[in-house]
Amino acid sequence: MINITYVYAGNRKVKFENKNFDSRDFFYGLTFFDNKNFNLNIIEPIENNSMAGKALSFIDMFFKKVLNLPVYTREFLNIKNIKTLLKSDKIILVNETTFCSLAPLLLFLKLFKNIEVYVFVMGLYSKKLRFPYLEKLHFLIIKIFILTSTNILFLGKGEFDKANLTHKSISSKFILFPFYIDFRFWNSKYNIDIKERNKILFVGNDGNRDYKLFLEIVKILKNYQFVAITNNPLILNNKLPNLELPNKNKTYLSDKELKNYYLNCKFVILPLKNSFQPSGQSVSLQTMASKRAVLLSYTDGFWDQTNFINNEDIKFIFKNNVSSWVSTIKEVYNDQNFLTGLEKKGYENVKYNLNMDIFRKKLFELLNINNFTDTW
Repeated sequence: MINITYVYAGNRKVKFENKNFDSRDFFYGLTFFDNKNFNLNIIEPIENNSMAGKALSFIDMFFKKVLNLPVYTREFLNIKNIKTLLKSDKIILVNETTFCSLAPLLLFLKLFKNIEVYVFVMGLYSKKLRFPYLEKLHFLIIKIFILTSTNILFLGKGEFDKANLTHKSISSKFILFPFYIDFRFWNSKYNIDIKERNKILFVGNDGNRDYKLFLEIVKILKNYQFVAITNNPLILNNKLPNLELPNKNKTYLSDKELKNYYLNCKFVILPLKNSFQPSGQSVSLQTMASKRAVLLSYTDGFWDQTNFINNEDIKFIFKNNVSSWVSTIKEVYNDQNFLTGLEKKGYENVKYNLNMDIFRKKLFELLNINNFTDTW
């Protein structure tokens, strides 16, 4: 039996064990491992109020506040997790928070056992430093952390390129590994005619969404109807009459509910702040799989400049200001031929190039695993 350990930042273990999920997008392959050939373990952060935990919180604070690295050793470091990691053959860390939090421990554990460590990152190289003069130390710590890994898997090409420039000496560990979505879930056999769809949809919670810009767009386009699915308080606390907030009184929408909003929208808009993080990636791909058009701010972190072409399968907003967004929305809103063209091309791109079956094959090749069964 191969011991596989997944480490999440939260909200996966109970869902997986109870099969309480619709889409597999954010499990990063966990559902591919059968119980006959693999022993699966899942680690998530837990509250640690012990004396040791309180001591670790000061170390965490230094990394977070001074070096701008998401280190939460207090929530991950305990005897149970150490034992789990020690018996693991392959460890998969699903973001830079889990990686930075466990990297110090992995440096120590690798003295006792040869453990393969694979890390998905989407923002490790795009942190805004509070103290710019500590930039060299910031990237030195990242380099030391990376030495604990077998491979670092970048979801976006922008950040992948920056990492290769920043850490050329260890770039052999870097792999561009695009985000893949559960096309079987997001795809729908039933399509709603574009003439019957009139609402413009915004989705997302991460720090690189430009929430202020979105609200400015909504305020100016008073005769257009918008829907925002987000937990951002700036949006949730506004009272714009042309903005619908489905989760204003609930913090969570199921994937099925989200899919329904995709299917009923005119198109999706994603105003973003410029960053090397591939912000908007999962929402864009889910939207395209649902056969809906995406309007997106073009940023340094856009995930794939080769396979996504402006005005063919996506619409980029290159001048990321309110006037450019407003004029573009007005221009395309009633252009049914243009929008249906984006829908068709984007749908085909995701269907054939970024579906979960391709992800499964690439992941098992990376892990050097030949026999597997999809447990979905």
